Amino acid sequence: MIKHDPTLFEDIYGDAKTHFGDSYDGLWKGRVKISEFTLKNFPKDMQSFRSNWCIAKGYTDSFCIDPLNSLPLTSLKMKLFYRLAKTGLGHRALAFSRLAAERMQKDSLRYRNYYYEHMYGDILKKMIDRVPNMDMLAGGSHDYTEIAGRKVSIRHLYTLLRLYDLEQKMDLNKVETVIEVGGGFGVNVETMMELYPNIRKYVLIDIPSCLYTATLYLKSKYGDQVKTYSDTKSVSQIDLNSKEREIYAIPPWKVDALSGNLDLFINLFSFQVFSQDNINMYSRLLKRLAHDRSAIWLGGYEVPSSLKQEEVLACFEGSMAFHVTPES
Repeated sequence: MIKHDPTLFEDIYGDAKTHFGDSYDGLWKGRVKISEFTLKNFPKDMQSFRSNWCIAKGYTDSFCIDPLNSLPLTSLKMKLFYRLAKTGLGHRALAFSRLAAERMQKDSLRYRNYYYEHMYGDILKKMIDRVPNMDMLAGGSHDYTEIAGRKVSIRHLYTLLRLYDLEQKMDLNKVETVIEVGGGFGVNVETMMELYPNIRKYVLIDIPSCLYTATLYLKSKYGDQVKTYSDTKSVSQIDLNSKEREIYAIPPWKVDALSGNLDLFINLFSFQVFSQDNINMYSRLLKRLAHDRSAIWLGGYEVPSSLKQEEVLACFEGSMAFHVTPES
């Protein structure tokens, strides 16, 4: 079960006030504040975070069934309304809207199943067969399709397709250490750890709101193999070369603690909205940890961006030798 952890919550969100300050723009600050309010006042919502936009908007596959989840909780009035709507009377008043959204979701599922089955069916069936025990709806995802009798969340579906594409370009069975910046709720971590048992260290780096949910989601899957920010906040070194199979979930202000050799560096859907200064921080990290067989996987440039692909790649010049391979 995915359960709220008050100690981890205070560690991450408390330290964010010190470290998160001027490093990120208003978009990320706003999301951190909204998720902090929701989890602090309604901790049980964590069990179904993937269907709650107040917690997971922007980094999961939430289908907005509950109208409350689309509220911009940045004003006192909206926060008060959210509290009132969570009462028994509020639930009854909003029941009609929830039922209408559920009907729409069920209607769209039929068309979605047909589309994905015909567009990607063979590839997806092969990839899904390789992860027979993975529950891809954990965390309360309502946004899914059905492939070969399995319910596959849309975020997992696209992760499987991207990994299939990456397998055509490099041998992932030789990768032992991975760092992912902007890992969301951990869908890449989970899928790669299931597909490639050779991976013994996976480091997920993200902003506080994503980091908190990712940590709890991954702990529900991997237990003590997941090292939380509470475990590492006072640690000066995180060694990628140690032999234990571990997942580290850390915030950006802990990257200087990382040491060892890195095989694969990943960023999907976020570097293009970073500032160049923030990307340069990861370029320096990569330069420090990369070896002659390291690889970098960047993608997601179809989303709105502040930086072009060429500008992002320019930040990594000199950090390692690499070539650009377009996605299929």
